[in-house]
Amino acid sequence: MLTLFVRVTSMYAGEGMDNHHFTEVHDIYVKDLKCKKVNVAALVLQGTEEKPIYNVTFDNVDVDKAGIGLGFSNTKTIGVSNCNVGGYVGVPSTASAKDGIFDK
Repeated sequence: MLTLFVRVTSMYAGEGMDNHHFTEVHDIYVKDLKCKKVNVAALVLQGTEEKPIYNVTFDNVDVDKAGIGLGFSNTKTIGVSNCNVGGYVGVPSTASAKDGIFDK
């Protein structure tokens, strides 16, 4: 079992917390990853206000079970396509009157 599946941080070991030296992280492409179980978090991106993580794409990423699915902070331009975290939505995924979402 994995603790973290994909973790990208520009604050590794507290970098930049007590100074102004921030790592620039960008242009990452993650494709065709599969995992059955992640103990803590599946996809984590942690930038800083001064240097957000940007231009990251997740494509065809499947995680069957995860404590936390996604955690993106201080990020810009993040793409997620054909990804499932925590299982799959069955077909058809529809809402009906019995779901109560149309009630006032």
